[in-house]
Amino acid sequence: QAAAHWPMTRRVVWLFLLYLLGTVLTGLTIFLIPVYQGFVLWALCRWVRQWRTIREATGEIVGGKPETHIDTDGMYRDLWEHAGQLNDLGAAISSAVEERLRSERFKAELITNVSHDLKTPLTSIINYVDLLKKEEIQAPKAREYIEVLDRKSQRLKKLTEDLVEASKASTGSLAVVRERLGFTQLLDQALGEYQEKFEASGLSPVLTTPDHELYVEADGRHLWRIIDNLLGNCVKYAMPGTRVYLDVKAWDGNVCLSVKNVSKDPLNVPAEQLMERFVRGDVSRSAEGSGLGLSIARSLTELQGGVFRLDIDGDLFKAVVTFPECRDREPQAEGTQEQMQ
Repeated sequence: QAAAHWPMTRRVVWLFLLYLLGTVLTGLTIFLIPVYQGFVLWALCRWVRQWRTIREATGEIVGGKPETHIDTDGMYRDLWEHAGQLNDLGAAISSAVEERLRSERFKAELITNVSHDLKTPLTSIINYVDLLKKEEIQAPKAREYIEVLDRKSQRLKKLTEDLVEASKASTGSLAVVRERLGFTQLLDQALGEYQEKFEASGLSPVLTTPDHELYVEADGRHLWRIIDNLLGNCVKYAMPGTRVYLDVKAWDGNVCLSVKNVSKDPLNVPAEQLMERFVRGDVSRSAEGSGLGLSIARSLTELQGGVFRLDIDGDLFKAVVTFPECRDREPQAEGTQEQMQ
């Protein structure tokens, strides 16, 4: 027991000295030499097997299986202590993951319930504002107030819809109907719809695409929302009088879309933090954004097997969306529906 509390190096030295002493003593009898050396070899092999068991279990824990348990029966004391610590670590990680999932489910349910409760009175407000707009109200101030009510109620409606979609997208509970889509064609349509918004914001889109269509297998509605959020982000936060560069290319079996613009506000937020919910590059919050657009775009991209990345260099903002290229040139009969749980 006393030796168990010695430092590791001291114990190794004493074991080696004992091994040498045993070698000298057994050397006096030829019969004991193979027995003693065989016992030492067996003990070393047993130690190696136990260490290999611990190393494999460690790899499984690091690889995403924290529930892995190491059987410590019959292990040498040092390895037994190390294995016990790994078992405790795996249990702690499992508990933390379960707590995180429970917290995420609770937040998702809370957001969904609150958004649903807001929907009924908000619908009534929007309907009554529409009725007021149809009335012939002469007072200029009253007309101005109605316009403000209309604008703010529509913004609140959009925010509640974004909250629900962000919650569902982050938890993977949205249905995904995959089909073969022309990526550049979809982007051209989106740019056509955003033409007036770009002109009103003083932005000039510059689109670069290959001379042939690039296809991806994705959900058309979700892919449209991703592009819509990226273009909407440019309209809200890009510096007026600048260009917005959109590049589409095929690279390494993938279709990549990069959107680059210069921010009108200083980007003092790390790229990873900017993709979190309710975080905006506009610290003053003067623009009418919810801080959910990039978070929703990333969640929807990952939900369909794509990759979403942000790069920030000074005031230069760059978003990159990547999807596996669909090389099948024959149109598919129907999409494949997959419920993401």
